[in-house]
Amino acid sequence: MQENCVCYAVDSNYLFPATLSALQVRSKTPRDCADVAIVCFDAPNTNTRRAADISESHGIKFISVPQAELEGVPLAYARLFLDKALPTQYKNLVYIDGDTQVPNSLEDLFGPSLAHYDFMAARDAMTLIVNDNTRLAKKIKRYFQSLDINDSDHERYFNSGVMKLKRSVIGDLRSEIKILLDRKANDFTFFDQDALNIILSGNKNLMSMKWNFPTFLMNYSHFREVPAHLLHFCSNPRPWHGPFRPWGEAYFQVYTEFAKSFPNTNHRTQPLTGLRKVKYILQTQYKSLVEPYLWDNAYSRAKRVEQERDTII
Repeated sequence: MQENCVCYAVDSNYLFPATLSALQVRSKTPRDCADVAIVCFDAPNTNTRRAADISESHGIKFISVPQAELEGVPLAYARLFLDKALPTQYKNLVYIDGDTQVPNSLEDLFGPSLAHYDFMAARDAMTLIVNDNTRLAKKIKRYFQSLDINDSDHERYFNSGVMKLKRSVIGDLRSEIKILLDRKANDFTFFDQDALNIILSGNKNLMSMKWNFPTFLMNYSHFREVPAHLLHFCSNPRPWHGPFRPWGEAYFQVYTEFAKSFPNTNHRTQPLTGLRKVKYILQTQYKSLVEPYLWDNAYSRAKRVEQERDTII
């Protein structure tokens, strides 16, 4: 019986990109390595039925769960309920956000050498510059300090968009986060990512950026030098919105093709048109001129090399 599972936690509005990501995982990752499952926290509708049909025809488990099972916490925290939603056979999980593309196998994340780690994640891109001397770096540092994360742990702040974890730890994490939410929910810009970093502050179990590559860095040396296994489109615009920089036509076309077999009824995952499209074209062009000075300078390049040495996988 398979104990490993790559899983997603979404509502019906995000099923379009999440289903595509799951199909890529299933096609790249050997079936004897891990199952793939989409957990949809929503009532049945056109999107859930279509996603279920597509998933099951490709060997992906599709599980519907009422949002009432989230015990009153926002949908953004749904991944903290995967232990309740997934079949009990799954002991070792790799959680993935739905706004991802997976060009390479995730098989190595289930390697025997990783079996004793309860939790692993990759550093957030903010850690590349948090100790630099730019205005943005100082803003990030102030935010980490507002979370009461020690300065010595700022470069260990991880991104929760991809997490390798044992199912057995989720319940304890959920309980601790619910306590935090009662005290300071409004203080979290990045929802459970912030809460997890507070709880697991100083986490030593860090993965390479290649397992959670932030795609706004695709135009820079980081992308040329890190063999990305998983691409995380973690800010707007997303690749299903259009062929914007830095990903271009190739990563947009994947969604265009998939839309032919998926209803894609949610307006948030439709290609942009009109003034919104013009706005993002101008925005991405502006960022391509400004951001290299922040994200691809000598400091951030050296920091990325240093951080990549300090990873488990």
